[in-house]
Amino acid sequence: MSDIRLKRITVENQLTVQNGTVRISDTTNSTNLTTAALIVSGGVTIQGTQNALNATSGGGLTVAGGISTLKSAHIGENLVVESPSSQFSVKGISQHRFLVDSTINKNIFFSPDGVNKALDITSNCVQVICSTDSLNASTGAFVVNGGIACDGKVYTNSDVLVGGTLGTSRVQFGTASSISENTNGLMFESTDDILMYGQSTKISADTFTIAEFSSDAIDLNTKVNMTDTTSSTCTNGSVVLNGGLTVLCTGDSVSTTSGGGITVNGGLAVAKSTILGDQLKVQHTNLSYLGKIVLGDTAYIGTSTGNVVYTSNEHHFRNTSSGTSTLAIINNSVIVNGQYTMSTSNGSLVVAGDQPRVNITPLLTSGSSTISVSSATVGNCVTLGYTQDKFVLETESAVGERPDLVVQNNVTFTSHGNVTVTGNVYCKSGVYNGTDNATNVSTGSVRVQGGTSIAKDAWLGGKIVLGNGNVTLDTQNAELLVSSTDHTRMKVFSSNLGAVKNTGIELYSLGFDTSNTNYEALQVSTNGTSGHVIRTVCSGTGVQRRLDLDATGLGVQLCLSTSGNVGIGTSDPGSSLDIRGTFVCSGASRFGDTTASTVSTGALRVSGGVTIHGTTNATGISSGGAITVQGGATVTKDAYFGGIVTFMSTEPSTSYGSGAVNVRGGLTISCNQAAANVGNGGALTVAGGASVGGDLWVGGSINGSGSSSSSYAYLTLTATDEAVNLTTGALVTFGGISIQCSTDSTSVTNGGSLLVRGGGSFGGGLYVDGNNFFYGTQTYVTQYSSDIFVFLDSLKMTKFSLNQDLSSKNLSIVRYDELENPIENTITLDYSTGAFIFNNTRGSVSMADASVRVVGGLSIQCSQNSTNVSSGGGLTVEGGVAVSQDMYIGGKVTICNTTASNDISSGSLVVYGGVGITGNTNIGGNTIIAGNLTVNGTTVSLETVNTVLKDNIFLLNSGPSGSRDAGISIQRYQLENDTGSGDVVQHAGQIVDTLPSQTGMGNTFIKLSASASSVNNYYQYWWIKVANGFSSNQVRKIVSYNGSTRVAEVSSAWTSQNPGIGDTVLLCNKAYVGLTFNELADRFEFGSSVVDTATNVQLTDYLDVQLGGLYTRTVSVSDGITVTSTSDATGTSSGTIVTNGGIGVAKNAYIGGDLVVGGKSLTPSTGDIFKTLTSNICRRRLGH
Repeated sequence: MSDIRLKRITVENQLTVQNGTVRISDTTNSTNLTTAALIVSGGVTIQGTQNALNATSGGGLTVAGGISTLKSAHIGENLVVESPSSQFSVKGISQHRFLVDSTINKNIFFSPDGVNKALDITSNCVQVICSTDSLNASTGAFVVNGGIACDGKVYTNSDVLVGGTLGTSRVQFGTASSISENTNGLMFESTDDILMYGQSTKISADTFTIAEFSSDAIDLNTKVNMTDTTSSTCTNGSVVLNGGLTVLCTGDSVSTTSGGGITVNGGLAVAKSTILGDQLKVQHTNLSYLGKIVLGDTAYIGTSTGNVVYTSNEHHFRNTSSGTSTLAIINNSVIVNGQYTMSTSNGSLVVAGDQPRVNITPLLTSGSSTISVSSATVGNCVTLGYTQDKFVLETESAVGERPDLVVQNNVTFTSHGNVTVTGNVYCKSGVYNGTDNATNVSTGSVRVQGGTSIAKDAWLGGKIVLGNGNVTLDTQNAELLVSSTDHTRMKVFSSNLGAVKNTGIELYSLGFDTSNTNYEALQVSTNGTSGHVIRTVCSGTGVQRRLDLDATGLGVQLCLSTSGNVGIGTSDPGSSLDIRGTFVCSGASRFGDTTASTVSTGALRVSGGVTIHGTTNATGISSGGAITVQGGATVTKDAYFGGIVTFMSTEPSTSYGSGAVNVRGGLTISCNQAAANVGNGGALTVAGGASVGGDLWVGGSINGSGSSSSSYAYLTLTATDEAVNLTTGALVTFGGISIQCSTDSTSVTNGGSLLVRGGGSFGGGLYVDGNNFFYGTQTYVTQYSSDIFVFLDSLKMTKFSLNQDLSSKNLSIVRYDELENPIENTITLDYSTGAFIFNNTRGSVSMADASVRVVGGLSIQCSQNSTNVSSGGGLTVEGGVAVSQDMYIGGKVTICNTTASNDISSGSLVVYGGVGITGNTNIGGNTIIAGNLTVNGTTVSLETVNTVLKDNIFLLNSGPSGSRDAGISIQRYQLENDTGSGDVVQHAGQIVDTLPSQTGMGNTFIKLSASASSVNNYYQYWWIKVANGFSSNQVRKIVSYNGSTRVAEVSSAWTSQNPGIGDTVLLCNKAYVGLTFNELADRFEFGSSVVDTATNVQLTDYLDVQLGGLYTRTVSVSDGITVTSTSDATGTSSGTIVTNGGIGVAKNAYIGGDLVVGGKSLTPSTGDIFKTLTSNICRRRLGH
């Protein structure tokens, strides 16, 4: 019966399937209550009573995926979590309330509130995390109603309270332990760290007294370390003393961390008086209180009234007897009561600030104020004061005359009223009543040792006598006025009237003397008997100026420039004499300048026209009549000559730019007189030859003179017209041209009978009897025939031709028979492909007989590869090939012949010599090696189903480079897949990891949890399998791992989606397994690795080995040994473990039955006590 496909089935009554299986092929996952392959609105009852055997044999119900239920689930019998890598958990709020982790993580914990762990159990530890303190036998973090047996050490960080008897063989205390009763057998780990208290008079350990109590003291023989961190207040702290504290140590304090007698790391508060016998130093490093003693709101330093009192924003320095403030600093004011005396070490009082100022103000309006500076002499002082509405500066003396008052060491006020000024005096107005006349610089009513400045008019009743002879008049105005009511003159003369002396006036526009570095002046001076001088002088930054004369005030009329040029009517003469106006000369004028004439230069330049009225005719080259020019002459405009113009130069015309007459433009001769003979040209007679560079049109006849040895005339045509058609060119002839010269050509520049510099075109055939030399490119157009060249023998019979097919454009060399019929196209060059084809079919029968013979080498640079026997790429040979010398082939060699090799002389490839192969060799059929087989590589891989070795002993001794380890390695089957298949990922004992958030991970990355390894590439080449979640059963290989970020990169992208937070992954490291002999450890190892052991024997784990029996001399086990046999020992030769020698046990040994030694039972009875007393403490006293 074929399949029945139904979209929907409605069953109104009970549906019974009597025989067969109901299979629902829909693969929709159950993601919520309304999405699944099978949705049942009511309940489901399974009446099968078969018990579940394992995870894939569920008895009544087997589910391959996960199961979710929103309500309670009741299980009548056992609940088994089969996979050791699985977890069993009860969810909480932020923590599992109950979790049984995988056997890899080895963890079980309880969290009653779902937030905080209460009990955490691992394979090494049972940890009670509750912090409830134990107050009695029924309270605490861990309460046991029965007894506790402990075979190892017990450590406690707090008190041990024993309500009953404490019986122990030994109690060991660490750095924070205490006991409440005297106990024998105590051992302390360190004598420097003992915290104990007791109610008896002594605390001892064996013979060593730790602390001894008396009525008034406790003698401690070791250092006391208080670990309590309670801060100190008036009534609380780590140590509270009701009495005093005496420290007998006399060591001085050297720093804040080395206090000598006592060192306090925190603050120190003292409620009563403190007396220091030495210095009080402040070394506080806080920048706000650097090196300061910080006082409170009110502080007294000194007596009870206080020498220094500090209150809020006030500092008072008080008199110790009266208690009143002598000096007070309140806010920004300083108040001094009574006389204030300040003594400084250097005698200076400095008032500094941005704008310092000292004010002395009397409190009464009628009072006065005075600043007095006294000398060491009693009674001598200088005072500056204010009294009676004026300021007074004066000196005082109690004995004798007042001292002089000196200001800036320049002005001295004597007690007699005299004033001596040694510097400059600036006086707005003043009256000097002295009448002494001045006879020298040291006499007179007013004596000035320095210069004198008078800003207003000065009237002198006497003479002005200058001691050094020089007078400098310097006015603030730009004028020096010399005025008189009558004729006024200024004279400069020498007082030595009997001799000629130079005098002069110097006017300076820069500087004031020729000794200055920079000056500029006009000098008017006499020069003794040589004449008088007017000149300008300068130096430095000064500028040499011109001299101008102006009599009308309308501008410069005569100018002498600094270059020496003289200008008339101009201030900028450009020549030695520059006249801007009419120049009249009644005599002969001669110009000695020899400057050649150009448009802008010449000895004489005339801007207007020149008229010469002389009528004398020119008679020779040096007698020009009206004008004679010894040099050349240039006329830029038209020139008319009324007489004959004779050019005396005999320069011949050898080029376009040479000759006695050079006409750049055209030349027109209006004379129409015809030429009569060689010497009578009519309009033009030329004694020599003539060259015409352009067209020449002659309206009459052309007669040429014959040479002395020929009756033919020479004719040279220099026209450059190109022959672009049959009617153009320098020479056009409608008839033929015959050249009777028989001279042969010898080069492209010596044509013999005909020399053509350019190209030539022939409309018909060309017959050349001599040799042909072609230096350029020859182009042949097969327009009318396919033949390009035809090669004839001496009988004019065709033997070969060079042919281009008019249709295919192929180029061929054609061979002909005796009747001129084509035999074959011996060589053809294909136009479309460029192929070079040899059509001759003669085979290669010997080295000297073949269709194509190459005497030298043959290079084929085609790099196209061959694909089959008919497509050879660079070379395809349809027949056989014989090569008598070496042959190198850079690519693959494929022999398509399928002849089987039955012996060394048969097969597709037969080699008479040896074969050397540097690369890989693959043989598809059977291989028979008649000789020995030696493999020098590092790996020999046999991937056969059956391997038969005839040797009785299989020798392995070629391990990886750098070692001699050898063994057998098995590569287990594992590929990337999405079904969870593969030997490696199915191996028990994988590492289980629960993924954190995968935010930011690409589709080839996965982030492991924080418990993963932090070593880079630790999981490289491991296989990873997603155990649950939406990406379940995806298997990938890890190619790299970042230990710091816990991010692994996998070999390919995840198929559907990346694993997510909370998903469980399995990390597998057993891709290669096998047995190797470790040369370093000298033993066999069954182990696994993630890399091929052929390149690196690096085991990642060891494997289980199951044996029927094991015979060995010694057994060394790094972990535990479990023997499942239950045979009891009845003697020295029976039981599960039998040894003929002794047994050494370094740790505890638990024996479930009797212990028999020497035939006698040593099993302890109830009440037996075993005790060990050990002491390693030396007697010490505190401080020693």
